[in-house]
Amino acid sequence: MKVIFETDDEQLKVLLRSTFFKELVDILNKQSQPTLRQLKTMLGEKIDKRLGQLIEHGIVQRENHRYSLGFPVLEFDERVISVWIERILSEIDEASQVVLLAKLVKRDELIYGIPSDQTFSYTHVVTNGELTILSLSQEEWVLTLPAYFNYLRTDESQQVFSEVQQLIGDVNIQYYLDQIQVILEKIDNGRKLQPSIFLESLKKFGIMDDSFVLLSPVENKNWAPHWLEAFMQLSGGVQRAILGGVLQQLGKTSLTLIQFEEQLF
Repeated sequence: MKVIFETDDEQLKVLLRSTFFKELVDILNKQSQPTLRQLKTMLGEKIDKRLGQLIEHGIVQRENHRYSLGFPVLEFDERVISVWIERILSEIDEASQVVLLAKLVKRDELIYGIPSDQTFSYTHVVTNGELTILSLSQEEWVLTLPAYFNYLRTDESQQVFSEVQQLIGDVNIQYYLDQIQVILEKIDNGRKLQPSIFLESLKKFGIMDDSFVLLSPVENKNWAPHWLEAFMQLSGGVQRAILGGVLQQLGKTSLTLIQFEEQLF
C-alpha cells in the first residue's frame, strides 16, 4: 500500500515521510489491532510521542489499548478510470494540457492509502507570483524543477536530484525563479544568453536543450473542456489516478508546464 498525504504542517510531513511511519503502516495494515507493547517490540521503545502525534491528527486510532489505521484505503473502479483516460486523450491538442488539469485536482483528504500497483500522479508547483512552473509525474520524486524545490523542504535523500543539487544547492526559490524569468524574457526577445548555473539547471530539468530551445511549453491560458465540470465532481484520489493513467498512455514519466501571469510569449 502507498500512503498519499496533503498537509502544510511541516512537522507532520517529516513524520509521515519517516521510516518509522512506513513501518508502522505496514504493521497496522497486516496485523489486526496490535497493542502498544506489541508495537514497541517491533518498532522500539521510544515511539509514544510519535504515536501521540499520529493519534492527534486522526491518522492512527487507539481504542481499548489497541491500534489501527485511521485513514481510508481507496478502491478504484478501473472501468471509470479507463473511460476518463480515453476521453481526455481524445480531446487534448498537446500533452501539456494535461498539466493544466493537474492544477485543479482536489486536495479533499488529509491522508489516504492506495494499492501499491495503482497508477497514480503527483503534482508539484512553484511560483514567484508572475512565473509559475508546474509538473505532473507518475512518481513523487522525478527530476523536474518544481519537484526539486519541494524535495528540498524534506529531510529525504533522493539520488535523482544529486547532480542538480551539486549545481544549485538550496538556492532561494524566489531568487531562482526571478533568474529563470530573466532567461525566458531574453529568449523571447532574441537576446544572447550568458552561461550560468541557472541556464545549466534548466537543461538538467529538461526545460531547455543544449541549443537553448525550450522543451517545456509556455501556456498563458487555462484549458476548459466541456467535461471539466464532471471531472471536478470526482474525488481527488480518482482524479490523480486518471491523470497517472493519461501520462502512462502518453509514454511520459513527467510533464512540465510554464505559465506567466502576464503575456510574455
